[in-house]
Amino acid sequence: MRRLWKLPKAHRESALRTSSPPPPPSAFAFIHGNSQGASAAVAELSGILGAALEQMDLDGDLDVQIKALTARLDEEASTYDNSQLGHEQSKNGWTCSQEHARLISIAWKCADDSYNAISITSPLAFEDYTFTRDHITTPSIDDGTVKAVAFTIVDRAGLSGNGLFPLLVVAVRGTGNAIDHMVDVNSTPRNADIFIDASRLRHEDPSSGTVLLAHSEFLQSAIALESIVSDRLSSYARQSGTQRCHVLFTGHAAGGAVASLLYLRYISRERSVFSMRFSCVTFGAPPTVTLPMMGKEMASDLPSELCLNIINECDIASRADKPFILCLVNLLRSLYDQPPISMDDAAYSYPAFEVSGTGHNWPVPHSIFSHVGPRVILSTQLNDTQEDSMHLRAAMVSRAEFEKLLFCRVSVHQRKSYANRVKMIAKGLYNGLPVPDAVK
Repeated sequence: MRRLWKLPKAHRESALRTSSPPPPPSAFAFIHGNSQGASAAVAELSGILGAALEQMDLDGDLDVQIKALTARLDEEASTYDNSQLGHEQSKNGWTCSQEHARLISIAWKCADDSYNAISITSPLAFEDYTFTRDHITTPSIDDGTVKAVAFTIVDRAGLSGNGLFPLLVVAVRGTGNAIDHMVDVNSTPRNADIFIDASRLRHEDPSSGTVLLAHSEFLQSAIALESIVSDRLSSYARQSGTQRCHVLFTGHAAGGAVASLLYLRYISRERSVFSMRFSCVTFGAPPTVTLPMMGKEMASDLPSELCLNIINECDIASRADKPFILCLVNLLRSLYDQPPISMDDAAYSYPAFEVSGTGHNWPVPHSIFSHVGPRVILSTQLNDTQEDSMHLRAAMVSRAEFEKLLFCRVSVHQRKSYANRVKMIAKGLYNGLPVPDAVK
C-alpha cells in the first residue's frame, strides 16, 4: 500500500472517494509501461488485495485505506456486464446427489476448521457425523512453504461400507499470515511432471500441449507436504482395514489450490500403492495448473469420486493469476486516464489481452492457470415469493466462460459467506429444488 499510493493519507482517501478523480501526479508507482513496471504493478496490487483477503479471513476487519481501494475497484468493475454471470452463463444449472451434498458440507466444515489451531471431535449441525482430529501439521515459519494441514476422520453410523465413509479429510489451510501471502504471490509457472503424471489424466483441450505447468509456490507447498500426507494416508489405510478407503482433499483460498495439486498427485501416481478413492472440493481457490484437468472428459478408470471448485460469484481470489491482476491494475489506471500497461515477462509468454464477448465488457485476458475440475458458481438474489429471503443459484461454468468474468469483490471471499451458501446446498435449497422433507 505504501508504494502504490504515495500521496499523504488525506489526499489518498479524497482521491478514492471521488468518482472520477483527476490523475494525481504521483498516485501510481507503476506509471511506466515496461516489463519491470508491469511486474511491479502486479506484485503491488497482489500484495494489497492479499492483505485485504488475509485481514478479512482472520480478523473480519480491513484497514481503512485497503478497504477504500478494494471498494473503489469493485464499484468500477460493477459498471461492466462481465462483472457477474450473464443470463446464458447462469442457465447451465448445477445439481448434485444427496451423498455428494454431504461431501461438500463435510469438506467445508473441515476447510473452515483448518484455520483453528485446535479442534475437537464435533458433530455437523445437519447430520450426526463424528469428526475425529487425526493429525495437525504445523506450518513452517521460515519460508511459509509447508502450510498448516488438518487431517480429520469422518464417520457416521449406518454409512460405513458405502464407499464414501469412513472418510479421511485432508484440509489445507488458506493464507494465514504475511509469509503465506508472500509465497502465494510468486506465480511463475513450473513444470509439474516431477509431481503429477499428466499422461494419466485426460484434459479438455488435447491441442494445448502435454506439458503440465503449475503455479510454482502452490506446487512447492504440495511437494513439501507430500511425505506427511503419504504417511497419514498409510496410517489411515491400516486403521480402516478396508480395501477401498476414501480420502477427501479440501481447502479455502490458497489452501484449496494446494489441495487440488495433492489430489492430482495421488490420482495420477499412487493408485497401486494405496488402493484408495480420492475426492477434491475447494472453496474460493485460485486456479493453479496450465491444462484443464478432471473436467467432463476425465478418464473413467481414475480413482476419483468427486472433484469440484465451489466459487462465490464475484470472488476475486478465484480469478487470481498474473494476467488478471494486471487487468485490475489497468482498470484502476483507467480511472486516472492512464494508458494500460502490458505484460512482458521473459520467463513466460503471457496471453494477449482480449475483449470478452459482446456488450459493455472490460477487456479480460486469457488466464495462465486453470482450476482442477469443474467450477460451480454460487450467486444469491432476493426470493420473489418470500420476503427477506435469499434464493441460491448454482451454475456450472466452463473455463472459456469463466475467463470472461471480471470478478473483483473481496467480501464474498469471506468464510462466513461460503458457510451460508454451502449450508443451503446441504439442505437442497438452491436452483428452485423442492425443499427436502427433512428440513420442511
